[in-house]
Amino acid sequence: MANLIKKSIVAGLLLGTSSMASAATTSAGGIEWDTIDIGGVQGTTASIQFQQWFSDGSYGLGTDGQETITSTSKESVGLGSGGFLTGVGVFTGFSDGRNAFSPTFCQNGPGQCELTIAFGGLLAIGTNEFDSSNAWLNVYYDDTPDFGFSTNANSHEDFAEAQNGTLWASFEFSSFDFDGNGFESGSTDAYLN
Repeated sequence: MANLIKKSIVAGLLLGTSSMASAATTSAGGIEWDTIDIGGVQGTTASIQFQQWFSDGSYGLGTDGQETITSTSKESVGLGSGGFLTGVGVFTGFSDGRNAFSPTFCQNGPGQCELTIAFGGLLAIGTNEFDSSNAWLNVYYDDTPDFGFSTNANSHEDFAEAQNGTLWASFEFSSFDFDGNGFESGSTDAYLN
């Protein structure tokens, strides 16, 4: 069955705007956030709750040509080599000082949008090792929140709702390092392009 991450993670997203001298509010595609100064580089932080599982990697193509989770790839397979790490999730906060329980990053007002993610293509090639050369992560903006992520083991069933918004950003993994106990638990360092 799917492996549910029940707590939020914090991801640092560098915006590459080192010429900016102070923090500012930035907006794009229906959301807004506060940048923060991280060692002279402007950046932001985000909280994400997600559910992940191993699938057979039968992904589809979205309207913009990006890979997507389908009814086949939402089905889980056994942990281990040959499986593709796949998942869906939702942003619960986007940057410094924003309310995680009613997303204040929505330009239309608190709770008036959702920012969701879908990812896949992380091929398990050995114990604690992944090939990320075909891995992807998509972020979707939706001004009609319907994903309904919960801490139960069934959020993967809502893969379509996680992907029915407007494509806000699409990333490739430049690296994915996993330090774990088999594939049961562990920690990850991942970088996105």
